[in-house]
Amino acid sequence: VSCPDCDEQLSEQFDDDFVECLGCGRTISVVLGIPDLRRTDPPYSSREEDLARARAIAEQFDAVDFAGLVRFTYRELHPELGSDEREEYASQRLLRRDINATRWATVQRFMADLGCSPQRARALDVGCGTGGFCVELAQEFGAVIGVDIAMDELVLARKQLDELGITNVALLCAEAETVPVEDGSIQLISATDVVEHLADQRKGLRRMRELLSEDGVLSFNSPNRLDLIYPEPHVGIRWVGLWPRLLQPWIVRRLSGKAYVGKRLLSLRELQGMLSVACPDAAWSVYYWPRWNATGEPRTLLGKIVLSVPVLSRALSRAWAPFVSNHEVMVAPSGTMSGRSRVRPVPLETRA
Repeated sequence: VSCPDCDEQLSEQFDDDFVECLGCGRTISVVLGIPDLRRTDPPYSSREEDLARARAIAEQFDAVDFAGLVRFTYRELHPELGSDEREEYASQRLLRRDINATRWATVQRFMADLGCSPQRARALDVGCGTGGFCVELAQEFGAVIGVDIAMDELVLARKQLDELGITNVALLCAEAETVPVEDGSIQLISATDVVEHLADQRKGLRRMRELLSEDGVLSFNSPNRLDLIYPEPHVGIRWVGLWPRLLQPWIVRRLSGKAYVGKRLLSLRELQGMLSVACPDAAWSVYYWPRWNATGEPRTLLGKIVLSVPVLSRALSRAWAPFVSNHEVMVAPSGTMSGRSRVRPVPLETRA
């Protein structure tokens, strides 16, 4: 791990509260062995507020189990949320384990479909939150690094990992755009529900590409700005992305009373353009689920008719791609992924 200011190594001896950079002498805050390597504030609070929450959670670390610590966090440390919102957020965190197991199975199927077989040495989970996906990766990889811009989430992650007896996961508090890990050293990078929150999306994707080893794979999803079916996933309002970006915060505030900050959803065209610029030396595949066959078995007469006519199925799939709710992206150095960069529906055999 290197210093975010001078790229020199940090002292290997972490104090309970701080660590020093061996190059520039910068003092870096540490909570439960997790160094704060951020250069900027998280989207929803200042670094000082986030660190204060993290230390308050750390004080309760040994008093309760993971579920209790999550409930403490949202009931006691988020006064800006209503009581119903606090319970909802806590429940979402506690349900992540099953979701992450399904997510890992999906990523593995995508890799198999693309002919990617990275070594299982080191994995990186960008935007790891409370560590649910790190739990899955830790079973498969020799070493895992979990990175998040929120220190309070990482303290919860440390609790979950400790509770499960997982010892091969290191946690770092840093931005995706400046992950302080050696270039070319990671075989698998996962960034679930991350790209729409990055302050500099192009820089974040470029940084993740730099971290990939020669046989590495980057997997991430991108909620679609032009989703015509489902509400915007963060605020529950339909068709937010159809408005000009400058008007989106005003529209959301008027309709829901909520702030719309730290979110920038990409259309399919924007996503493709960003991949071409940020990862020019890599191949990529963008997957999506056709609306009429989202579960692998046609649930409607229309679905059965469409799938019985391959030409019609392919035509409608291409037409529907820009308007689905979510795009799944796999990126790998050129030559390690079978085929060229493309956009296509999820193959039937990989659908859940």
